[in-house]
Amino acid sequence: MSSHPEFSDEASRLTRIVSAIDTALERQKGTYFESGANNFTNRVLNTGLREDILHQLQEYGHEPYFARLDFEGERGKQQVYFGHADLCSLGQGTILDWRCDLYSLYLGGNARKQSYRVQATGKTHPVQLLLKRRFEIRSNALNDMADTVDYRALAQVSQPDLAAEADTTTQHPDVQTDEFLIRKLDQRGDPRLQDIVATIQADQDAIIRAPLEEALLLHGVAGSGKTSIAYHRLAYLMFTDHGYKLKPREILVIGPNRMFLGYVSDLLPSLGVGGIQQRTFADWAWASMKKADLPRDVQFVDSVEERLNDPRQGKLERDRYWQSARVRGSLRFRQVLEQYAQWLAANPPLPAQEHRSEVKLELPALPSPPAPQVEGEVPGAVSSPPYVFTASDAKELWSRIPADATLADRREQFFTLAGQHLSEFMQREYSQADHKKYLGEMLRQRTLLRNYLTRSWKPLDLLELYEDAFQAGRLTNFARGILSADEVSALRLTRPTRRVKRKGDQKEKRRDIRVDLSDLPGLVVLHDLLYGPSATRYRHLVLDEAQDFSPLQLQVLLSACPNRSVTIVGDTAQSIYAYRGIEQWDEFSALLSPEQLSKHLIQQNYRSTAPIVALGNAVQQAILGSQALESRAIQRHGVRPRMVALSSAEQQQLNLLAQIGELQAQGHPSIAVIVSRPSEVTEFSAFLERQGLEPLALTEDQEISTDALRGVVVLPAGLSKGLEFAAVIIPNADEAHYSRSSRHDGHLLYVALSRALHELRITTVGRFTTWLEQAQHQADLDYSHLQRPPIRWTGQTLRTELREARLRQVAFGEISGDLSLRVETLLREKQFDEVLEAYGHYGQLTAHTLNDVLLRLAEHDPALFVCRALDFHLPEALREQVEQVMQGLQNQGHPHFPNYQQRYLALMGLAPIPTPPSAPVQRPQTVTVPAKSDLRYFDLLSVRKYLGKGAAPLPRKIRKAYARYQTQMLPNVPEELRKLVELGIRYNLFNTETAEAARKAFIRTVKRLPEDI
Repeated sequence: MSSHPEFSDEASRLTRIVSAIDTALERQKGTYFESGANNFTNRVLNTGLREDILHQLQEYGHEPYFARLDFEGERGKQQVYFGHADLCSLGQGTILDWRCDLYSLYLGGNARKQSYRVQATGKTHPVQLLLKRRFEIRSNALNDMADTVDYRALAQVSQPDLAAEADTTTQHPDVQTDEFLIRKLDQRGDPRLQDIVATIQADQDAIIRAPLEEALLLHGVAGSGKTSIAYHRLAYLMFTDHGYKLKPREILVIGPNRMFLGYVSDLLPSLGVGGIQQRTFADWAWASMKKADLPRDVQFVDSVEERLNDPRQGKLERDRYWQSARVRGSLRFRQVLEQYAQWLAANPPLPAQEHRSEVKLELPALPSPPAPQVEGEVPGAVSSPPYVFTASDAKELWSRIPADATLADRREQFFTLAGQHLSEFMQREYSQADHKKYLGEMLRQRTLLRNYLTRSWKPLDLLELYEDAFQAGRLTNFARGILSADEVSALRLTRPTRRVKRKGDQKEKRRDIRVDLSDLPGLVVLHDLLYGPSATRYRHLVLDEAQDFSPLQLQVLLSACPNRSVTIVGDTAQSIYAYRGIEQWDEFSALLSPEQLSKHLIQQNYRSTAPIVALGNAVQQAILGSQALESRAIQRHGVRPRMVALSSAEQQQLNLLAQIGELQAQGHPSIAVIVSRPSEVTEFSAFLERQGLEPLALTEDQEISTDALRGVVVLPAGLSKGLEFAAVIIPNADEAHYSRSSRHDGHLLYVALSRALHELRITTVGRFTTWLEQAQHQADLDYSHLQRPPIRWTGQTLRTELREARLRQVAFGEISGDLSLRVETLLREKQFDEVLEAYGHYGQLTAHTLNDVLLRLAEHDPALFVCRALDFHLPEALREQVEQVMQGLQNQGHPHFPNYQQRYLALMGLAPIPTPPSAPVQRPQTVTVPAKSDLRYFDLLSVRKYLGKGAAPLPRKIRKAYARYQTQMLPNVPEELRKLVELGIRYNLFNTETAEAARKAFIRTVKRLPEDI
C-alpha cells in the first residue's frame, strides 16, 4: 500500500465509482432492480450512459481513470479525473475523456501558471495548477498513486514571491527516469497493441492533437509508439467536442500486412472508435477497381522477395527485378501509363470490315418514291434491304463521342450509337405493323451487330491491357524521354503476367490469378485513366509502415483524399521492401512539399530495455551510417542480449529448445522465433513439434487474432514488422542468412531484433553475420561451443591481427573464414588501403586477388588506383587499365599526374620524358621517326601527335593478342615503324599504316588472325 497521506480517500472514491459502474453495466444487460444502493449510484444510472461508453467500460471498467487534475481558473477551483470515457458527474469530481482539451493541461509543463486552448472555440484559458496526480489501478483496486506537482499549500498562502519561486524551480518530469512509466512498461507482455492513454507523454500528445487539416510525417524508431500515436490521433479527431464531425467511413487506415492489422484490430475499439476501414494497400487497391469487374479471388505475390529468398537466383536476376519494381513505383511510371492511355484512346480498335445482315421480315417495305422498273422485275414486288454497317459509319459515330470521356465510357457510347444507327435503319425501312415480329427481328439484329463490334473491340480487360503496355515496341515508345534504356529493359524483361495456376476456361483463368504487389499502383492508375476513379473519398488517411510505400502508391492514396489530411508513419531503418517503397523520406517531396508536411522525429524507445536498444542502435549504425536515427532508451534496465555461437545445426536446434524452456520458466507470455526466410519457419517449427511443443508457424500473410500470438510463434522477419513479443530468439544469424553485401538483409535483421520487449537471444552456427560485428560488445557472447572463437576485429587492423596470428602460430588456413568476411567487409566499406597493406605483407589472403582489390579501388577512386597499382609494380594484367586511367587524369589536368607518369615510365624502364618535338606540318604518307628522336621518351600525347588525326584504338581483343605476342612479332615489323607499333601496343593507338604493319607481322609470326586468338 502506498504511503501517500490521501491514499485511503482516493481508494474509497475508487470503490464507489467501480460499484456504480458495475451497477450500470448490470442494468445495461437487462438486470431488474428497483433502485441503486445509494443516491450516488442512482445519479450514475440516471445519467443514461451511452452504449459506446458502456462498451468501453466493459473493456476498462477495472481502470475507470488514471489521472487527476486540480486547478483554479475563471470558474474557481476545479477537480477533474481523466479516463477512457466521459462519465459525466460522479459526485466528488468529474471523470473526463482523455481526448478533451483539458487533458493537454495535465500533460503540459509543471510551472504553476499555465493555460490551455479549447479546439472548438480557439480560445485560450489561463489557469493556476494546484495538483497533478497519477494513479495505478489494477483489477478495480488502487495499487499506487503519486503527485507530479502539488501547489495546494501555496494556494493557501498569499505570497507572490513564493509562488514565483515555485514557478521557476519546478521542473518537467524526465521521461528517462519516470518511475510510473517504467513500471507500466515492465508489466507489458500482452501480445495485443495496447493503448497508451495512461502513459502519453507531452510530445506525443502534441502530435495526437494536431489539427485535422495538417499532414503529418512521424519518423519514429522501432518501439517509439508511432503506430499507437497515429491510432490515438484518430480517436482524438473523432471526438465530438472538437467539431470535426468525422465519420468512420471517411477514414482509411492502410497497414503493412493482414497479420499486423489483426494485431492492432482491438486498439481502436478500445479507444471508443469503431467502423473504421483498416486494410492493406493490396486489398484496398483491388477493391477500388470495381469498374474493371476484376475477380474477387486473387493471390498477391512479391516477385522480388521470392528471388531474394531463393539462393538459386543470380545477382543479375535479382537486380533486374529490384530495378523494375523501383521503376513501377515511381511517379515517372505514371507518366508512361498516361502516354499509353492516350495511345489507346487515339487508336480504338474500330471495325475495319463491313457488317451486312439480311433482315428477316416478310412485311413489305414502307412506301417510298417510285423507282424505274427494271426489266424482268415483277411489278409490285419489294425486296427487303439488308442492314449494312461500314467502317466509315464506325468512324463517323466515334467522332461524335466527347474526347474527354474515359475510354470505357467512350466504348459504351460507341456501342450505344451503333444500336441507334440500327434502330434508325429499321424504323426507316420497315413497318412495325406486326410489332412482335418487328421487336424479335430488332433484337436479333442488335445481337448480330454487338457480336460484330465485339469481335473488333473486346470489353476492356484491365489486366490484359496492363500487361500489353510492357511489350517491347510499345514500352519503348511510351517511355521515350521518361525512362532510361536500362529501366525500359528491366521493365520489358520482367513483364507482368496473370500467372494462371491451371488451364481452363476464361472464368477459371480470371479466378486463379496472381498479381505482383509492385504492379498494384500502376494497375490503379491505369484503371482510373481507362474507367475513371472510384467515387469513394476520404477525409483522413493513416499510412502505417509508410517506408514500404512507393511514391506512386502514395499518390494513388492521396488522390482518394482530396484535402490531403494524412498521418504518415514509418521508420526508414525498417525499409525491408525498399524496392517497392522508399529509402529516404524526401522521395515523397514531389507529392507533399516541406511546407505541406509537418515532420516529427520520435527517438524515444518505449518498447525494449536499454541493453536491447543499445544493440539495435549498433546494427542500425552499420546499416545507415550517419543517416541512422539513434534510438533513445528509457532507463528500463534488463538483461543484456545473449549471442551464442554453436558448432552445428543440430546443436543450434537443441540450444533453441533450451532457451525457449528457460524463457517460459521466467514467465514470458509470448516468445517469438524470428527467421530470415519463410522456408526456415517449417524447419524450426517441425523440430519444436517433435519435441512436444505446439508453436504457431506463420509463413504467409494472414489475419490472426492477438490471442494466437501468445506462447511460441515461429515467423519470418518480414511478417514480424510492427509486432512485439516479450522475448525474441533469432537463429541462423550468420552471413548466409543476413549477408553484409545486402542492405535488405541488414534491415531484416534490425526488424527482427527490435521486436523484443524484455529478452533477446541471437544464435548462429559458426560465425555471426558482420552486420553484428559492431554490436557484439553490447551483448553477452558465448563462443564456448566452438573449437576456436572467431576473430573480433574491432579496434585493430587486418595486418595487425595477422601479425598476432603468426605470433600465436595460427595458420592462416584455420582463420580463412574470418579473413574472407573481414576482407569483404573492408572492401564494402571502401577501406582499400587496409586490405592492400595486408596483401602487401602476406600475399593473397582470400578469393579476392590483388588485381580484384585494385579494380574495386578503380571504381571508387581512379587516381588512388593508379597510385596503388604503381606501388605494387604495375601488375601486367592491369597495365591497360592503368594507362586508360592515366590518360583520363592527364586530360583532367590532375595535379598528381606528372608524378604518376614519372613512376610509370621508371617501372617500364624508360627515361624521364623531355618536351616532345613538334609534329611536322606536312606528314609524309609513310610515317617515319626523325633520326634525332628517341620514341622511348614519348608519352601517349606525343605518340598521338606523331600518328596524326586518324589515330584510334584497336578492338580490345586484338590489342591483347598483339600484347601477348609482342616480343615475337616486333622483329617482323618494318624497322622504321617498329617503335611506333611498340608504342601503339602500349597505348593502344594506331593509324592505318601502323595497324596494317602490326597485323601483317602478327599473321607472319603466329600464323593466325589476331581476332581468332
